[in-house]
Amino acid sequence: MPNKFSKKDKMRSWIFKCEGRGFYFLKEPIEIGDCKFEVAESEKGAKRYVGSTRIEAESIEQAIKIAKERFKRVIKALSIAVGERFEFEPLSCDEVTPQMPEDEKMHVSWGRPKLFKITIRQRFEPNMLDEAREIFPLLQKSDEYSKRALNYFTRGLTMRTIGYRSPEAYLNFFKAIELISDNFIPELKEKLKGRIEDLEDSEFKEIFGIYATRKRRIENVLEILDLNKLLKKDVGKLVKLRNEFDVAHASIEEIKLDVKDVDSCMTMAKQIIVSYLKSL
Repeated sequence: MPNKFSKKDKMRSWIFKCEGRGFYFLKEPIEIGDCKFEVAESEKGAKRYVGSTRIEAESIEQAIKIAKERFKRVIKALSIAVGERFEFEPLSCDEVTPQMPEDEKMHVSWGRPKLFKITIRQRFEPNMLDEAREIFPLLQKSDEYSKRALNYFTRGLTMRTIGYRSPEAYLNFFKAIELISDNFIPELKEKLKGRIEDLEDSEFKEIFGIYATRKRRIENVLEILDLNKLLKKDVGKLVKLRNEFDVAHASIEEIKLDVKDVDSCMTMAKQIIVSYLKSL
């Protein structure tokens, strides 16, 4: 007779699934962070994104927590890499613990499946998937600055999905840039002190306020994160556009933005966030 399952010396195993819908259908399954995503077709011909992952845990409660966090990080990594907002909806959980009698295994619904759109306007190219795989482990070591910056970035992706020229998308991407840039103000102060000899404390605050403009703060973080060559040329224009919001804050929708401007701000925010995470 097979050995009976013992809770004392064996972890239990579950397969979790999530689902979603999108405008783009994957031709091949993709795997990232121990999750597999593929397209399944319903009886009516509708296509669904189905993700699955195997979890080892001591209890169903612990397994659900791990599964949610894993799917959440994978979806966030894909969002950052592709530049589109992804989401997931919990679907089912089936226990697959070896040697566990079938009538004792747990099969539960761990969410209420809903229909939603995963808006993808470009294909999953190999470099995008490679980038998402690189970003995935970085999300485990985030701090308060990166978490808040990622929230702004994700909000920007949502606004960008609604309208490609969305001023709100631009502002949220820029807030992510400024947030991390402000974390490096102490380094900027040290640079200023090193350039001006015999600087009196009474003079420092006034001079630093002039010196530490948005442009200077962003250029400073690009230099520290070694992104100068890649992004410095875009700083001036992006800051100029951002400053226009301060002048016309009551009529934000009237500000004319080019798609390229929104995408440039998104790219800079993405590169700064990823590089900052790598530096932690």
